[in-house]
Amino acid sequence: MFLYTFAKTLKELRLEKELTQEGLANILGVNRTSISDWEKPRTEPSLTMLVELAKFFGVTVDELLGVEN
Repeated sequence: MFLYTFAKTLKELRLEKELTQEGLANILGVNRTSISDWEKPRTEPSLTMLVELAKFFGVTVDELLGVEN
């Protein structure tokens, strides 16, 4: 469940910043395929990358994953 929520949230945040998958990949230092796979969702990012994504988008990791308190 978290993986599907993450995929949707990641794509929404990326599009809000008007970034392509390639553009986000360049910023994060990963390949475009990684971004695509995260948004599908075929794979999930590492914990370190989740933190980097949260920092970049100005959200918490919980928000990225759709965790409610």
